[in-house]
Amino acid sequence: MARQEEELLLSVADVTLIELTSGNEGAEYATASLKSHNISQTVDTSEIRAGRKNAVIATLESNKTITVEIEDVHANREWLAIAMDGEMAKGQTVEVRVLPQKLTVGTDLNISLAKAPKGSKVTVVRDNGQQVEVTIADGKGQVDGAAAGEVVQVMSYLHDATADVITVGGEGQGRAFAMYLEESVFNNNMKVIATKTTYFPRVVPESSFSMEGSSELAEQNMTYTFTVSQPEGETFLGRIIYVPVEE
Repeated sequence: MARQEEELLLSVADVTLIELTSGNEGAEYATASLKSHNISQTVDTSEIRAGRKNAVIATLESNKTITVEIEDVHANREWLAIAMDGEMAKGQTVEVRVLPQKLTVGTDLNISLAKAPKGSKVTVVRDNGQQVEVTIADGKGQVDGAAAGEVVQVMSYLHDATADVITVGGEGQGRAFAMYLEESVFNNNMKVIATKTTYFPRVVPESSFSMEGSSELAEQNMTYTFTVSQPEGETFLGRIIYVPVEE
């Protein structure tokens, strides 16, 4: 038998999910911007002991669990919906609350809003604490009693917007996917000799999830975790496929 060439795995995988959930079968979600990926397997074991020395004569294995954890530098909306056990709808008309903001009164004694308020009125607090109701038309409104250059605070208001919306814990619950992880296999001369594809015919996203923010402008990676489950009608949990690179 010929000696197996030495193999090295030096790169992170590209990942593709193919939806299995009824009503959305075949939808694909792919990412090629992973920071890392990790496939782990845990197995519960119990020992059978017998004889005068209470020696181990057999080991029983049960509750095999395979999990896949991927860390992505991109905050993809569709992947976020999957991780949050929800679903995303594009181009929805929704009410969005515009949070309080400080604005400077212009020389025309108006303030300018980038987003039009629903109902046309906003509450403004002047620098002396006085509250003023301001009517906004064409993005502008006059603050009664205010002087040019005065800094006022516009309180939060509702705004109609067209947006992508992720509904958390809605009808998207119970989603399942087929997962493909593809990575390159190198030899000791740093030459790619094969493509390794790890295939799981059914994975389910874990509901545990966290998102972080920081006052410092820095890399914020998204981590997604999936549990491999037994697909109906199959006798295996997954396959690892090595396709040689043609010379």
